[in-house]
Amino acid sequence: AWSGPTNLLDGGTPLLDARGDLDLRGDVLHMDGRRGAATWLSPSEIRNRGCAAHVTMADEEEGGDDALLLFDMDDADNGKFAGIADGGRRFVMGLIEGGTQRVLRAVKAPPPKRDNKERRREIKVEYYGGVAVGSLDGKPLAFLNLSDILGRGRFGVLTHGITSVQRVAALEEFEVYTVRFRTGPIVSLPAGRRRIWVELPPGSGALDCVRLRPSED
Repeated sequence: AWSGPTNLLDGGTPLLDARGDLDLRGDVLHMDGRRGAATWLSPSEIRNRGCAAHVTMADEEEGGDDALLLFDMDDADNGKFAGIADGGRRFVMGLIEGGTQRVLRAVKAPPPKRDNKERRREIKVEYYGGVAVGSLDGKPLAFLNLSDILGRGRFGVLTHGITSVQRVAALEEFEVYTVRFRTGPIVSLPAGRRRIWVELPPGSGALDCVRLRPSED
């Protein structure tokens, strides 16, 4: 866990950040943002195609409120966000400018699945060119049409309630420069019956089909 020049991890001892209480219990980071917004930022030095967080929010009676995935952050007060608000009832996306949140997209958030007893939610943001697509539990819900310079900043979690953070990670970006998928690559096979296995890499983008054509020779 990282915020500016300060390293927040110190074994299993409680962690105190100026923006809220952070407590490390085993492999889970518990964030209490009831008195002040608790922010956890991780440096993202590599190129990535997005970020994701697995979080569990407390019930509203216990202080559960918002859990936002921060992305493309300049610092803790400037960047972009996507996540669940109003006790999990809304999915929102927007900007943070000078510490002030500006919601640009807001839709009704689907409830957790019935077999999800722990009420763990996955918030994800993926970049497609100049568009950031936000999803909840694998379902795309909103997008922001931004510039082409995305995913180069820090990412993390912001909470205004009690949130357990199981995992925060960057999603790798796969860039392809040498293949024109509409015209190639071309592979010739000898006549006869063949079984072909095709594996598409994660994040392959427009590579969503393979065409097999008989030779005209």
